[in-house]
Amino acid sequence: MSTFVRTVASLALLLIGSAAAQTPTPAARLQSFALKDPKGPCPYVPIDLEKPGVAMQPLKTPPALRSVGGVLQTDLTVKYTDPAKTKLADCGVKLRSFNGELVGPTIRLKPGDTLKLNLINALPKETAAEVARQYEDEATQAHLVTIPHSFNTTNMHYHGLHVSPSSHIVRAPGRKDELIASDDVLIAVMPGQTQKYEVAIPKNHPAGTFWYHPHAHGSTSIQVGSGMAGALIIDDDPATLPASLRDASDEQHEKILEFESILYNQDGEVTTIASFFPSPGIPTVKNCAAFGGPLPDQTSVGTWQCSNRRTTVNGQIVPIIHMRPGEVSRWRMIDTSFRESIELQLDDHTLHEIALDGIYTGKIDDWNEDTQPLDLEPGYRSDVLVKARPCNLQQHAASEASLLSHSDVRALLMAPNARAVAPTTCRYGLWNRAVSTNQSLRGSQQREALLAILEVDGDPENMTLPTAAEMAKMNPFPNVNLPAQLGQQGGPIGVQEVVFKLGADLRNPGGTPNCASNPGGCPTNYFQVNYMAYDPSHERKLLLGATEMWNITTVGDPANVPSGIPPLPHVFHIHVNPFQVSRSDPNGNPELVWKDTLLIPPAANVNVYTQYLDFTGAFVMHCHILDHEDLGMMEVENVVKDLATPMPDAMMMLEHDQMKH
Repeated sequence: MSTFVRTVASLALLLIGSAAAQTPTPAARLQSFALKDPKGPCPYVPIDLEKPGVAMQPLKTPPALRSVGGVLQTDLTVKYTDPAKTKLADCGVKLRSFNGELVGPTIRLKPGDTLKLNLINALPKETAAEVARQYEDEATQAHLVTIPHSFNTTNMHYHGLHVSPSSHIVRAPGRKDELIASDDVLIAVMPGQTQKYEVAIPKNHPAGTFWYHPHAHGSTSIQVGSGMAGALIIDDDPATLPASLRDASDEQHEKILEFESILYNQDGEVTTIASFFPSPGIPTVKNCAAFGGPLPDQTSVGTWQCSNRRTTVNGQIVPIIHMRPGEVSRWRMIDTSFRESIELQLDDHTLHEIALDGIYTGKIDDWNEDTQPLDLEPGYRSDVLVKARPCNLQQHAASEASLLSHSDVRALLMAPNARAVAPTTCRYGLWNRAVSTNQSLRGSQQREALLAILEVDGDPENMTLPTAAEMAKMNPFPNVNLPAQLGQQGGPIGVQEVVFKLGADLRNPGGTPNCASNPGGCPTNYFQVNYMAYDPSHERKLLLGATEMWNITTVGDPANVPSGIPPLPHVFHIHVNPFQVSRSDPNGNPELVWKDTLLIPPAANVNVYTQYLDFTGAFVMHCHILDHEDLGMMEVENVVKDLATPMPDAMMMLEHDQMKH
């Protein structure tokens, strides 16, 4: 049995120094620093999982908001959590949130429905001095062509939905014109304002797992990193599902798992985007050196794990997922973190993947301990079926012994407050597997981390998995092969180029750094798409109905830039229209899948294929490492019926007015 058997020690073990050592290890220095200088109620020290209520609680399901008669009318209020009531690891946190919760409610719609949402920004208005301070540090970390709004400015994005990106104006005699938004992320909802959204879901929209989150330039990472995200499910018509999938997807068996890397400083707050960057002598969530020196396998940029925070599941630390033996459950998994990769494996179980980024693949891909882990990058979704193994005393003894071989897990499960389980209960780890430096979005090794525990007990259920033939019928686009379509049409192929670059040289890829705007030298970093930092007045025009290939790559600084930055991984995301891309299945074979978010490895050239269907209007493409987006790695796209057509002046003026106010 391989349950909880791991070759990499846990983070808790790493932070235990050797009493016999002649000189303190970096880990011991980190522990010593944290103990001597906790700096607030939420120090960057290992979380004590043995404290009552900190971990090992039953998985919570976010409340669901469902449409009635084809319409979902609801409000979402953006406000701070109450630290007296909202705690992470026994630490009260004051974080920006939807409705005062660490996880937003689940929005459930059907094809053809309309979402009517009032987004109420109840965050306090910042003073000009407060806003200026928010971006003081950024000026030393990035060249901001466009100064963003304040951290308390917000809006809404419906990630992955194929819906209109535009807003429309409602005019009535004697009343001020009103802007009604759809998936429009180019507007800003200021503190004290309410924005109305009407999102019409097409009748032929694929059923699947999507999500929503704020997207105001400059505050996206701060707000999503605070937990401002929620699942958005387009429900299947039960009559179209095979019985096995229908049973696994019903309210009794479905699980929604939202993985969040919730940021908070030693005071339980998050106040500056600069906390994502190292700063000499200042302990931040990203700077290991400030805690007494980097750990042996970490570079100067540090890691999420360096902060000793833990990735949460539905706002919980190491929750318990309960299933019965033989039960099949549909897990809708969403990586809502602002920059964390998650490499999933479930001990002694197979993750039967049936959908990616909200779209059925038409097959079943089996991810288990004999394959690579299932990869979730920021913004990714994966729907998997899990069939709980039967549990018997022999299996329980073996799995429990393996489980107890993990010292931090042993301490957790044997703590005085740990709940007792029946002798026939089996427990399995859901792990974020360790990855090497060149695989990590952080540029440093990622240690293995326990995310949740699957607990199998109770009366057995005799449920079955769908067959390959049944899942083949679930593919919403069975006859669409965009690469083949482009290859057969003859003549030139439309190609859109995307170059993600983080470096010191802004617009001069082949020569010396362009530092004319900064005579004192180049700023530390530039965050660019096609060698330009985000500028809302600069847009790429795309023709409605066209099918094109996008070539995406990442680059670093030219060789002649002193202390240049090498090519780094980035996460490509484009709004409104999904794309087809070839990926490797669990056996290493290529397969064509639909996605809207995609990891681009360092220096890679990746081709994806898309169509601009149904909707005109402006939206964005960007890196979904959200601090990269906020610091300039974003571009406006505009789908038009005629490439010579300008944006209507009235709408441009109204949107500009919204952005100002």
